[in-house]
Amino acid sequence: MSKALRNSRQITIERLREFLKESVNLEPELEQFIKTLLLTLEFSEQENFNQFPPSPDHPSKFQH
Repeated sequence: MSKALRNSRQITIERLREFLKESVNLEPELEQFIKTLLLTLEFSEQENFNQFPPSPDHPSKFQH
């Protein structure tokens, strides 16, 4: 996986988390959709990490 795609995905995850924290009175369907999207992105990130572990020369910044 390219570094740019990974960084983009991590930024998206962070922004979605912030959005959920800061949002008030979200429609239940929208809130559920965002939570599902977050879980999907996090799962995808972890699957890619497990499939392509970082080389010893380039340690990962991945934390979950």
